[in-house]
Amino acid sequence: MISVYDLVEMWNSFFFSEIPAINVGAFRVLMGLLYFTTCCFLIRDWEALYSSRGVFHRDFWAATNSYKSFSLFRFLPGSDSFVKLILYMFLLSSFCMMIGFFAELSVCVSFFLWISLVHRNIYIFHSGDALMRLMGFLLMFASSGNSLSVDNILGGESLYLNSMVAWPQRLMMIQLSLVYLKSVYNKMLYGSGFWAYGLGVYYAVRNRVMVRYEMPGFLKNGVGVLMCSWITIVSQPVIGLGLWFRETKDYSIACALLLHGFFNLFLSLGLFSHVMISCLVLFVDPELLQRMCETLGGLIGKFS
Repeated sequence: MISVYDLVEMWNSFFFSEIPAINVGAFRVLMGLLYFTTCCFLIRDWEALYSSRGVFHRDFWAATNSYKSFSLFRFLPGSDSFVKLILYMFLLSSFCMMIGFFAELSVCVSFFLWISLVHRNIYIFHSGDALMRLMGFLLMFASSGNSLSVDNILGGESLYLNSMVAWPQRLMMIQLSLVYLKSVYNKMLYGSGFWAYGLGVYYAVRNRVMVRYEMPGFLKNGVGVLMCSWITIVSQPVIGLGLWFRETKDYSIACALLLHGFFNLFLSLGLFSHVMISCLVLFVDPELLQRMCETLGGLIGKFS
């Protein structure tokens, strides 16, 4: 019979043991890349999205949403120059975060700039951006510069063999698992059989705004739509729970890659699939991840 002492030991081992930092390092690189890419899109459309001539200009925002959430724009003058300043600061900090230059500082700066931009115009962001917000917050408490960073190189340390306390990565892993479980829970509660009868997929693949490429005809008929709906419903709890078990983890990661690859191919969901796939790196075995990084580094060195 298990004792209270054993439970405490399991808790401490799970949350407070020393683990390889390479997973969080790789996740920091991918999150920095996602921030950087999103910022490039925001800079391209900044006038329409954030300027005084935009559809959601500062005066309207100040009168409706500004008091509800944190944003640096609350403390800055209303000039469009400060909008561009925040955007270019975010571009710089996300690049530093990606390469790991002053990694912990750049992660913190990027997070506060990111939530400032999101809360300034909440209508242009989606659930993937919300997950980036949550993961970015947890990443601030991780030793994200301990691996795969310029800081390692400048400090004469190994790119791969450093360690960190486990709890920030564990919380990010729990968060990702809950995303899958909550998603299927919401699907089953949404209306009377909306997903169970395939209506969720039916409307999605016929919405011209959401469709990136047309799905094959056999997947758009009644049987195909029903099959896609139930594959989505069944795969999400399988992924969310299977990621935690050694015997099923690799299959769950492969299932998630196929699911989000399918979403990204046929549906225009922004960077949602890229965010979900990036989070999966937290569950990859550190030894395998190190070999992948070494192989990628060798290929880059070979062709550079």
